[in-house]
Amino acid sequence: MCRQIRKKGYRKPQAHRKSYTRYEGLEGKFPGDKVQIDIKYVPKACVRFPNYGLRYYQITAIDEFSRKRVLKIVDEKSTYETTKFLDDLEERMGFSIHTIQVDNGLEFVNDNDRTNRESRFELAVKQKGWVLRRTRPYSP
Repeated sequence: MCRQIRKKGYRKPQAHRKSYTRYEGLEGKFPGDKVQIDIKYVPKACVRFPNYGLRYYQITAIDEFSRKRVLKIVDEKSTYETTKFLDDLEERMGFSIHTIQVDNGLEFVNDNDRTNRESRFELAVKQKGWVLRRTRPYSP
């Protein structure tokens, strides 16, 4: 009986399972196509030298294609420090940069609700001829 069912094609079609991975491919097509920049607080337990009450922050730039990473430790979370980081970023990466992607942190861009002026970081990116890409909307 089972052989006849298979022979005549009366079987129930098997459903193929869909892959549930959330991996999204990288957008960078070549080195320097898209570089992501972010700044994070460094916990006091990780600082191995006397900090004298100062807080330290780590600015990180990661190229999406080559996954090359450039880091810098600063003692202030401001547009001034992130702009200084841009000055030698291209030289430290070793290739030309086309697009910079940042979140909408106030250390990179101004909040549109407060002012329409461009921040120091945005002006520095434009001066270098790079494209600035903002990811998610600002939420305090």
